[in-house]
Amino acid sequence: MMKRAVSLSRRAIRGGFTLTDLTACVALAIALGSLLAGCMGPIREAERRMNCVNNLKRLALGAQGFADANNGKLPPAAKALIDGNAIYKRVSGFYEMTPFIEMASVKTAVENDDRKADFNSDSPAQSYFATSNGSVLICPAETAQVAAGGSYRQCLGDYPIHASNMTGELSGSLGETEEDICDVKRGAFANEEGVSFSKIIDGSSNTILYSEKRICSNPNDIREGIATSGSELPAAYLNTVVDTTSASVKPVDGTLKLANGETYADGAAPFAGSGKRWMDGAPVYAGFTTILPPNAPSAIATSDDASGGIISPSSYHPGGVFVAFADGSVRWINENIDYVGSNGGDEYPNGYNALVSKGTSPHGVWGALGTIGGQEALPSDALGNSL
Repeated sequence: MMKRAVSLSRRAIRGGFTLTDLTACVALAIALGSLLAGCMGPIREAERRMNCVNNLKRLALGAQGFADANNGKLPPAAKALIDGNAIYKRVSGFYEMTPFIEMASVKTAVENDDRKADFNSDSPAQSYFATSNGSVLICPAETAQVAAGGSYRQCLGDYPIHASNMTGELSGSLGETEEDICDVKRGAFANEEGVSFSKIIDGSSNTILYSEKRICSNPNDIREGIATSGSELPAAYLNTVVDTTSASVKPVDGTLKLANGETYADGAAPFAGSGKRWMDGAPVYAGFTTILPPNAPSAIATSDDASGGIISPSSYHPGGVFVAFADGSVRWINENIDYVGSNGGDEYPNGYNALVSKGTSPHGVWGALGTIGGQEALPSDALGNSL
């Protein structure tokens, strides 16, 4: 009996895992790993979306805090700030708001440097301008690595305001009455003098403060670069921009020359610096318009980074962008939002002059959400639930 037991034991030992068994186990492990990796993608995107929403809420609350401390006014979209050498720097509303978004040390450092900081440079010497993933100014889905990049943008409304004549050795006083400063106030953010909350008569829950735009790493991508030349308009946008034959409306002349639906054509000469200076108040760095919808092309009048034009928000979140409203809420805006309706105003033919500085927006629901006083009647289903 003992002999037989030993024999069985040896036979059992010799009958362990075969090479086939091991191969099957490895294959199973790989398959399970692939399934797990497939599940992690949506989980990570959901986390990025949640953190992006939180960033926008922090910015909206910061804007409200700034207004509370400044006679009810939001920070200006762009402002001429004079330094210790009597040189003007063009600064953004984000800079003005730093004490209200847990970045007070930046403004303190700037003042300690006698305001001589490199506000208007892609590569500022000052480390306190640096941003990275985890900053309130960077969307967690952003992939571009830029020293002073900013993912979030101030809403300029449905008018192509510019930020010219705010830098260098300027004479005289600058303000909203200065004829060389664009003082149109269609959106929540305007040049030099901040917009008062009391002027947002469209209602704080219907007026956009902030959205997002991908920092430029590929200037030929319509969601990142901003076209500066060309005149061939894609058919999809013909009835939403201006008459390209009129020199007086060049700011939104639609230098939107596309090779296809996602890239600019040769000759568009896209501006490559979009979003690379959060502290610079020029629209190409810190602003967006509600003329063309999210993820649409963008264009400015010239290669000058102070130019005005169409600057469409964009994101890495598929299908649209997140938007913060003046009441502090954040909502998802689909890239297919209406942007061609006249909102009860005159009917505009293809190629209509879209430079409307007063009254209802000619850019549909999207345009209406960007104005502070257009008094458009929005459809009941225009917006989704607050996030």
